[in-house]
Amino acid sequence: MSNKIRGKQFMFTGTFRYRGIRITRDRIIAVIEQNGGRFVQNENARGIAAGTDFLILGEWNARVKDIDKSKLSDAQAKKIPVLTPEQFLDLLSPEDRNTLLAQRDPLAA
Repeated sequence: MSNKIRGKQFMFTGTFRYRGIRITRDRIIAVIEQNGGRFVQNENARGIAAGTDFLILGEWNARVKDIDKSKLSDAQAKKIPVLTPEQFLDLLSPEDRNTLLAQRDPLAA
């Protein structure tokens, strides 16, 4: 369990990949919640939800949505830390990190 996540609120944009491993959003949300954090979504789907502590910035494909761009711009404007997948994984305990990486999406390239 990680105290670095406890009580923090996270938003996510893009696809979570770490060293070629794609990890589903549901698994990321589960590890956040298991560590006492909260995954939040903005009701209007644009920008950052009130109270967000971190934006996890995954990979964008060639068809990146304006929604994703507005989340990043909003986070930067509000000085909300933007984490890469690797930086997010660094917040986890070694056990949680290993468990999350072991549960990669088998259908993703």
